[in-house]
Amino acid sequence: MKKTVLSVLFATLASCGKREEVKSLRRPETEEERKACAKLILEICEASNPKSDEEPEDMIKQAQKTAWETLCQERDYKVTTDRSTYAKTYELLEKK
Repeated sequence: MKKTVLSVLFATLASCGKREEVKSLRRPETEEERKACAKLILEICEASNPKSDEEPEDMIKQAQKTAWETLCQERDYKVTTDRSTYAKTYELLEKK
């Protein structure tokens, strides 16, 4: 019984904490990129078919992804994931 409790406790503690990794991502960092992405997202939303069965939040998310992939430079980020809440933080890494 003691081993079972210790095993469960260890597994629980091992799953807590933070995980860090470096990823190459496309995200707007400059003011020009933010403005261009916002403009493209609005244009995509205006051109979409409002009578389709597509959920608006799905369309907006896809428009954002398209804008980022099209207009933003690829940069390296340190991505930290909090394992207890699954929240992610992104820190831009400077090119060396």
